[in-house]
Amino acid sequence: MVDAPRFATNAARVAHFAETVEMVQARIRTQPVAYWLDALRKAGVACSPIHTLDQALAHPQVAERALIAESEHPVLGKVRNMGLPVRFRGGSRRARRAPPLLGQHTDEILLQTGYTPESIERFKARGVVASADASKTGSLSTAA
Repeated sequence: MVDAPRFATNAARVAHFAETVEMVQARIRTQPVAYWLDALRKAGVACSPIHTLDQALAHPQVAERALIAESEHPVLGKVRNMGLPVRFRGGSRRARRAPPLLGQHTDEILLQTGYTPESIERFKARGVVASADASKTGSLSTAA
């Protein structure tokens, strides 16, 4: 297909994009990823595999950089989270606390932003915000 006019230039390939993609995918399927990475690198093409989430999380570089942090969740037990990708003064990427439950910090945050306890209770009664007990039911209040 190298001499086919519909693939001779980038503009032509873009004009026949669906056909171009189909041909490339059909050819790529004939060999494993490692084969293509080796061939492309030997040809001087910068390339890298596209990982699934499971593959990315299991990648040796993720382990080496200790990018996964664990924390204790009050409902789920031990959970794994992405750690902060930078380190300050060589510190660890440990999670200081687990992800919050639904409504766990509603009062605290709204009080800090200037709402009164009475306003917050009205918000909860109208279902505008979640209350800490919403985490037990998994839903917001439906009171009107």
